[in-house]
Amino acid sequence: MNLDNSEKMIFQEFSFESFGVKFSILFSSEDEKRIEKILICGLGGCYKSLHTCDDPDIFVKVINKTGSSDLFINDELIFSGTKEDVFSVLESTIRREISTRAREVFVHAGVVGWKGEAIMFPGFSYKGKTSLVMELVRLGAEYYSDEFGIINQQGLVVPFPKFLSVRGIIDDRKQVDISVAEIGGTIGKSPIPIGLVLITEYRPDAVWKPKQLSKAKGLLEIISHAAPFTDNPEKTLRVLEKSLEHARIIKSFRGEASVTAKKILQLIEAGRGEKN
Repeated sequence: MNLDNSEKMIFQEFSFESFGVKFSILFSSEDEKRIEKILICGLGGCYKSLHTCDDPDIFVKVINKTGSSDLFINDELIFSGTKEDVFSVLESTIRREISTRAREVFVHAGVVGWKGEAIMFPGFSYKGKTSLVMELVRLGAEYYSDEFGIINQQGLVVPFPKFLSVRGIIDDRKQVDISVAEIGGTIGKSPIPIGLVLITEYRPDAVWKPKQLSKAKGLLEIISHAAPFTDNPEKTLRVLEKSLEHARIIKSFRGEASVTAKKILQLIEAGRGEKN
């Protein structure tokens, strides 16, 4: 009798908590390294293991079959495909569930730290967040995240040092995960206030013309990147307003990341000089 692979699997369960959201994952023992990769590369180590978890917010089950795998979230089949694709979907699903359930406010943004303050540039996928983060890190900024600016109840940005998701190594769509250490960078360790918010996106022929926005206009720009604003708008507004109390908000299209990164730091240092 030719049994389906799912009937032969040896399962193990792993439970963890990240930003207050509890997960329990049931998976084949052969996929242990893939789960470890999600926790280290996909969450940047921002989790703690749970010995027991009787009431997870999210229960995950991965079932391997001959030639494919199934992904269940809270007993609902949400995706079927190759094992590589299933674990890619699982990683993004875990991050999405954290962003919608955590007490912190998650803003789709790249974030680095510079002299004790955060530089945050909100943006959706394919807008060049990672490339700009990498260039700023190469210039000495501390790495916080290339996907989310995570803001706590005190209005401070906390580290979320997932591996950098770099496109262009294989092709323009396929992402390759690399650690910030591979580009000679360091990771920020502590929550820090936002010093500068940059509303920008890449355009090949862009001219750098930074324009300062009011707090109200800047807040409207940032809200569109909050994940998700509609679930708890009062909390999101309160936390974002607090986070922007001492921040400058600048808007401009940008050209190449290597050039823009230097201009951003020049802008910050010029602002510091004016204060002094």
